[in-house]
Amino acid sequence: MPPNIVDFFEKAALDKAPIVSSNFRSLGIRSDFRLFDETEAECRQEELPRYALSQNPHFYEVVFQMLDTNEKLAGPAWRLLERLPVS
Repeated sequence: MPPNIVDFFEKAALDKAPIVSSNFRSLGIRSDFRLFDETEAECRQEELPRYALSQNPHFYEVVFQMLDTNEKLAGPAWRLLERLPVS
């Protein structure tokens, strides 16, 4: 049986936060989910991870599940939702 994806990312974010941050940086993604070389004028929203997340209904189901069921992840999950573009 495959591992629960929510459990996997929760554990990674809590236990290996520096590694998760490093992985994002190596992909050229800043902590605000924008690209390092991005400027506001040249931003193409559809190329950003936050745009892809905002277009995925399953992502919202998982995040809202975290808000309802996991006190440790409720704050970070809410901050992530605040960073996503409104669709």
